[in-house]
Amino acid sequence: EDGFKNLLQHIGKENPFFERLIALAGDFDAERPRKSFTMWRYADVEFRDLTTKLMNLDLARRIITRGALEHPWF
Repeated sequence: EDGFKNLLQHIGKENPFFERLIALAGDFDAERPRKSFTMWRYADVEFRDLTTKLMNLDLARRIITRGALEHPWF
C-alpha cells in the first residue's frame, strides 16, 4: 500500500494514468484478492525475489541496475 501511494505521488494527479491506477487498485477485494508475486510458489525463489525488487512501486525502494546484476539469481 505504501509503495502504491508513493507511485501515485511520484506520477502526480496531472498524469493521465493517475485515476486509472486508482480504479485498477479498487478492482481487488476480499472476493478477488491480489496475490503477490512473492506467493507464486511455482516460480523460482530467487527469481521471485529479484522480480519483486525490480518491480517495487516505491521508486526509493526499487533495486537499481548494479544491485540487480549482483543478485544471486544471475
